[in-house]
Amino acid sequence: MCEECSPKDRRARRRGVASVTELPPPALAESGRLVDATRTKLVELGREDDPNGALALLLAADLDAGTTAGTGKASIARAYLQAMDAATKGVTGASSALDELRKRRERRRGA
Repeated sequence: MCEECSPKDRRARRRGVASVTELPPPALAESGRLVDATRTKLVELGREDDPNGALALLLAADLDAGTTAGTGKASIARAYLQAMDAATKGVTGASSALDELRKRRERRRGA
């Protein structure tokens, strides 16, 4: 096409990067029932500085916030349990759900 039939776009366009609004960093595990319980358990076991413990606190904060629903919440809960298991792995005094079941079975049988 010629320039008469299809003239160039003469609108003034801004070139360059538009300013980006900076959001405040998310507060890591502020407060909530699950966050408090998780922090208490990690401190009790001496794993509050463990990366898996930090992940568990972050996921606990997500669950406490209640912003996700349905399958999103289920997947966060699953990831939370995995992070807690990894954070408490190999710690004496840490018990898993399986350990609790074994203890209950032993008490029931009188062992």
